[in-house]
Amino acid sequence: MRDLPPGPYLIVGLARSGVAAALTLRARGEKVIGLDVGSPAGLDGLASAGVELHLEDPGVALLERVKTVVKSPGVPAGAPVIQRARALEMLVMGELELAWRLLPNDFIAVTGTNGKTTTVELIGHIHREAGLPVAVAGNVGVALSGLVGTIEDDVTIVCEASSFQLEDALAFSPEVAVLLNLTPDHLDRHGTIDAYLQAKLRMFSHQSADDVAIVPLDFQPERLPGARRRLTVDLERYLEYAAEQASPLEPAHLELEFGFEQEGLPPLDLGEGVLLRGRIDRVDVAGEAAVVYDYKGRAAPPGAKWTENGAFQVALYMRAVERLLGHTPVGGFYQPLAGRDIKARGVLDGDSGVELDCVRTDRLDHDELQELVERCVAVARDAAGEARSGALEPRPDTCAYNGGCAYPTICRCER
Repeated sequence: MRDLPPGPYLIVGLARSGVAAALTLRARGEKVIGLDVGSPAGLDGLASAGVELHLEDPGVALLERVKTVVKSPGVPAGAPVIQRARALEMLVMGELELAWRLLPNDFIAVTGTNGKTTTVELIGHIHREAGLPVAVAGNVGVALSGLVGTIEDDVTIVCEASSFQLEDALAFSPEVAVLLNLTPDHLDRHGTIDAYLQAKLRMFSHQSADDVAIVPLDFQPERLPGARRRLTVDLERYLEYAAEQASPLEPAHLELEFGFEQEGLPPLDLGEGVLLRGRIDRVDVAGEAAVVYDYKGRAAPPGAKWTENGAFQVALYMRAVERLLGHTPVGGFYQPLAGRDIKARGVLDGDSGVELDCVRTDRLDHDELQELVERCVAVARDAAGEARSGALEPRPDTCAYNGGCAYPTICRCER
């Protein structure tokens, strides 16, 4: 639900977020009243835009003239005008909620007690390095509502979401919601640690089955409302691990799809009439050399056991990078995001000159790596042939990793 509630609007609190919200609504031609119990500087732009200003005023009487109240994050819930508005059952929303309703973009929202700004900036940097359109907003950069009308619809918005912002979220449902950590903080505002937690969790409560929730490894799943697709990771530990890797390659592609859309990359031709489509989590590039990564929520299989375990997805992605992008695949790894061992496992061409921190036994000479990829491609081609002939039938009632399935990593039947 991203409908804008009716005006006129009362903006309570005229710091950075409140000013941005007021100007955004005025740009839409809405009637806006600005209220602040103090006399903040720098409000000439609001007056010039036609915002009716009331300063050093509790503002309770102004509620008779508006239909929706927009509360800045710095305004406590106990402010008389907010308490009165809720007593009158008026709609009270935060600036974060307002901006989300006015922006059709995909959102990645990051919350937690510590590390929000660093993580948001890192996610923004990864997007930019991969050539993906991104805008960073919230507690960092511009106020979120300041993005309205300034970016294209295909830009991903990465925003830092504090408990002050989330306590007034009504329907906010980012496509990806990240909870980094939680320790007692802002108890003078929220009263109890549980109330602080509930404010944080509001951004998960309206997520759909297509959205992603990322939470700490030790977070109890039953406490997380909303999203069905949950990626539980020790995110801080993984980011620290990733930052320590002195890779000579740079991320060039994230979520690289092939074979899905006519205007995108074509399917990978495996021969014998077998066409493959897929989505590669990450491709790092240096010159013509490329390394493929596939993220996993558990321990990763070493390259030596790919054909034995049926774990040949990365090998197929390496072939796709070669045939569809024109790169030379010098490595491919499964990267765990959780568990005791988060070291990537896979294969690296030891003759390529590309140096990565990997397990010694994952280093193969060039011919060995090529032979492994060819074996994996052949297995995938044989599996497709069996499926086409009817010898391999998907059986959702019995298929499982421990149920005798010969191709668990490539089977996509609904279990």
